[in-house]
Amino acid sequence: MLLNILLVIEIIVAFFLVVVVLLQRSEGGGLVSGGGNAMMSVRGSADLLTRTTWILATIFFVLGLLLTVVAGRERGSASVVDRLKVNAINPAELNKAVPQPPAGTQPSGPAPLQAPTPTINSPFGAIPAEPAQPAPAQPAAK
Repeated sequence: MLLNILLVIEIIVAFFLVVVVLLQRSEGGGLVSGGGNAMMSVRGSADLLTRTTWILATIFFVLGLLLTVVAGRERGSASVVDRLKVNAINPAELNKAVPQPPAGTQPSGPAPLQAPTPTINSPFGAIPAEPAQPAPAQPAAK
């Protein structure tokens, strides 16, 4: 709830920050170019917009830090490793050999995927690449 409220406020502040920055005069002009304001002098409006930009930027960064802290507290202090319970995995089960079906029978699952043979594109046509040599089998550590 608090996270959503802070996020909405952050989006509103970001919108107003963009508007105020676009309203400022730059060397090349801007959205506010020329045409004086009867209520304020040119220098006074520049000071007001600069001050407003600084205030909105400060609010934007403070809200960003606050959002980070609140999101971290809502998520909890447990790490990914703690949530997956990696310590409960038995390494001996990971290294077990997969039982092979008897010869002449079809495997019940889908066939393993085979990567396509890579080709090299050239202006003279597709050239098949050399097939990679399989790595030598390592003896299992006992």
